[in-house]
Amino acid sequence: MEISVPYSHGVKSEDRVYTVSFRPAMAAILDVIEDPDLHPSFTFYPERHYVLNPQTKKLMRVWTDIHTGDDWWELQVYFYVSMMELS
Repeated sequence: MEISVPYSHGVKSEDRVYTVSFRPAMAAILDVIEDPDLHPSFTFYPERHYVLNPQTKKLMRVWTDIHTGDDWWELQVYFYVSMMELS
């Protein structure tokens, strides 16, 4: 598909034509999710990570990625509770 975009630079004005392609977003997302070569790169479940604090000798929670944060944890709990209510 081609799209035409007006372009002006100083006194010069013209339409620029670009060729674009697209596909439905859900099909693209499913292609990525269903690719077995990419599975090791995905994290579907929240995690809580801890390290030993050398000063206090107690476990200390650390956040390293989005899946280790509280928001992801709460979202997973929300979806789980919602699914249980539907069944």
